[in-house]
Amino acid sequence: MDDQRTHVINSREDADKASMARAAAIVAGVLADPAFGPNSSLYEAMGYTRKDERKSGLHRGSSSGGPPSTGGSPPSTVAQAVKPV
Repeated sequence: MDDQRTHVINSREDADKASMARAAAIVAGVLADPAFGPNSSLYEAMGYTRKDERKSGLHRGSSSGGPPSTGGSPPSTVAQAVKPV
């Protein structure tokens, strides 16, 4: 029983690898086709984000000229609270 289960699982994994390879080839074909490409609605319909809809990745600092905010809380000031003897 365990041998049959292992065989079925391995067969499924092999089929998944083959289908993922074919899907990757199709995506590459859509990207390479001048009639479609990375900005096409077909590319978007396949579940990908069109090139023009991606964010630039540019992050600007605060208007005060300091480094950009990381969104975290300020560092603790424990060292300042301890007075030397």
